[in-house]
Amino acid sequence: MPGEIKSVGKDIMFCVDLSKSMDAFDVQPTRLEKIKFEMKKIVAAFNSDRLGIIIFSSEAFMQCPLTYDQNALNLLLKR
Repeated sequence: MPGEIKSVGKDIMFCVDLSKSMDAFDVQPTRLEKIKFEMKKIVAAFNSDRLGIIIFSSEAFMQCPLTYDQNALNLLLKR
């Protein structure tokens, strides 16, 4: 008979600015490339938590709903 399994984790949403200001070179190589690099590290570190991505510029869009699928998140970060 199956029992109840409890899991402790966090739900983390990234909100990423995709406006033209993210193309600035004050952070190398660009602000956008830096945030993608940092997000990849966070995805790897929080492998037991659900992560999602919201992108915005003049409007906001859910790029990836909360998921445990690290491969899907990393694929989206490459684009």
